Amino acid sequence: DVYTGKGWESSTDKDLMDQSDGEIALSTFENSVETEEMEAEVNFTGNHRLPKLVYPYGVSSITTGEAVDFHLDESLEGIETTLDGEDYVPEAYEINYESPSFNMDTLQNNSEQDTKEIQDRYTQLPADLPERVEDLAAEITEGQETRYDKARAIERYFSANGFEYQTTDIPVPEEEEDYVDQFLFETQVGYCDNFSSAMIVLLRSEDIPARWAKGFTSGERVDTDV
Repeated sequence: DVYTGKGWESSTDKDLMDQSDGEIALSTFENSVETEEMEAEVNFTGNHRLPKLVYPYGVSSITTGEAVDFHLDESLEGIETTLDGEDYVPEAYEINYESPSFNMDTLQNNSEQDTKEIQDRYTQLPADLPERVEDLAAEITEGQETRYDKARAIERYFSANGFEYQTTDIPVPEEEEDYVDQFLFETQVGYCDNFSSAMIVLLRSEDIPARWAKGFTSGERVDTDV
């Protein structure tokens, strides 16, 4: 949640809370959001398991065929597992979750309802952030009334202005250069970290709370009738 000008750091230390019997006490959206109760099965192949569990929004419980213990880092929303006190990630597990459906009108009208804690934590920017980054954010969002519309305008900016997604030979900022400033104004070439960091900094420049999440993906839905 802390942008340093070079990358991201966490303002809090890891604080794992035991989760009883796989019941996950994590809220990822407000209770007013319409949801559908769903189940999912996660299977990893070979040694491709991740150090934390993969889960969707609205996760309520996780079960495995093993006697693993579940631990939640509430601040970073990471779920870790141990077996007999040792770090361990199961090869397969089942998830019960409440799949959310967000109303477009509600998103467009929900502009100024954050707590001070959220505003303070998720609009942080370094004092030496180049002024032209904030100027660009204002230019991109000019004429947009709601936070939703401002966010969509910033999202569209990258695809409409020649930015290229590339995973190799990515330019590294010099010691005096800001990571996001270099990407926005000098190279316009990068991978997911560059694009996501730039969008968050632009959002925060407009006082829109945003945080950086690594390992987030929309995934690919596979429907099976069995």
